[in-house]
Amino acid sequence: MSYFMVDYSTAEINAIEKEFPTALVYICDFHRNQAWNRWVRSGKSGLDSKQQEILLALLQRVANARDQCKYEAALAKLRKCPVYMTHSNVQDYVENVWMSCAERWAQAFRKQQVLNIVNTNNGVEAQNKHFKYDYLPRSVDKSVFGIAVLLVELFIPDAYQHYVDTNLKQSSLYRKFNDATPPYQHNRPAHFIGHCMRNRFNAGEFRESDVHCLNIDKGEFTVRSSGGLKVEHTIQLLTPSCTCEEWRKTHFPCKHFYAVFNAYDEWDFPPTALVPHKCVYYTRLHWIHCTRGV
Repeated sequence: MSYFMVDYSTAEINAIEKEFPTALVYICDFHRNQAWNRWVRSGKSGLDSKQQEILLALLQRVANARDQCKYEAALAKLRKCPVYMTHSNVQDYVENVWMSCAERWAQAFRKQQVLNIVNTNNGVEAQNKHFKYDYLPRSVDKSVFGIAVLLVELFIPDAYQHYVDTNLKQSSLYRKFNDATPPYQHNRPAHFIGHCMRNRFNAGEFRESDVHCLNIDKGEFTVRSSGGLKVEHTIQLLTPSCTCEEWRKTHFPCKHFYAVFNAYDEWDFPPTALVPHKCVYYTRLHWIHCTRGV
C-alpha cells in the first residue's frame, strides 16, 4: 500500500487523492507540531504560558495514542480539560481544523508497516532546498521545461549516484568488517550497527525470568519493561514487532529482541545478511526476519 506524507495543505491532499485514489495521505508530524505550537503560543489562543503547556501536552497525547481505545481516552481527557472547555476559540481550532482530519495525523489511525515508519516530509523538503539553491542557479532556462530537464538530466542522476556510493561504502565490497561484528550486521550502516550493539549490551539487564514465551513456533514472547515489574512488552518475531516505544520510532531491533535471543536458543537473527546496496533503509526486512534454529 502506498502513502504520502505532506504538509497540512488541502489543495495538495486533494490533488494527491485525485491522482492516487487508493493511497493514504498523512500529515507530517513535524509540521503538525509546528502548527500547534505556533497557534497555541500566539495571541490567537488567548492562553497564558501554563495553559499553553497543558493544551499542547494533551494534544500530543491524542496524537501519540497507539490504538483506538487510548486515542478515545486521550481525546476525552482533552475535551474535559478546563483550558479546552472555557475557551471557545480553542474548541473551534481543535475541532474544526484538526479533529476533522484526525485520521491523517493521529498514530491510532496510521497504518504502521515495517517499511512505513516515515512520519515527516522533511527529507523531501531538504532535497527541494538542495535543488533550489545548488542546482537551479546553474540553469539559464528557468522555464518549466528547463527545470524539468535539469531535474531529469542532472539532479536525479546525481542524487541516485550519491545514494549508491553511500550504500557501497557500508558494504563488505568496500571495507572489511571487524571479526567481532556479527554476520547479520555486515553490510549495514554504521548507525544501525551501533544501535544493535548498544541494545545487545542493554539486554544484559534482563534475567531469564523476565522473558516469557507465549508461542515458541510463532515467535511470540513478553519481556518485562525496564520501567516497572508490572509492565510487559509483547514481541512478535515473525511480524516482526515490539510494543516498546523504541521499536515504534525506529523499527530497529530493540533490547527486548535481544532479551528473547539470550533466553531462547530457538530464535536468533539469520546467519547471513544480504547486501542491498540500492534499497531504502538497507532493506531492514532482510535482517529482521528471524528464523528458528535447527
